[in-house]
Amino acid sequence: MADGEAALWALAPGGKDRDSRWVIDPLFASLVKGYVRHDMYVQQIYTDLGDALNEQYGPGLAGLTGIIEGRSAAPARKGAPVQTA
Repeated sequence: MADGEAALWALAPGGKDRDSRWVIDPLFASLVKGYVRHDMYVQQIYTDLGDALNEQYGPGLAGLTGIIEGRSAAPARKGAPVQTA
């Protein structure tokens, strides 16, 4: 298969139970490629700005969960407003 025609998606949410799918579909392959690219970008941003992000959103960016669910986030740094949707 050429890149962009198929993709493998695999998860192990509990660390033991594994589930995977091999899908031959250009749209699915594009989705997986976009997800991986996005994750790589976020990892680089966290590497470069980890201290500031931890201060803003807490360890592991856990405060982002509250923002996504419409709750308030971890206490913001002075001068750094947090938008909650």
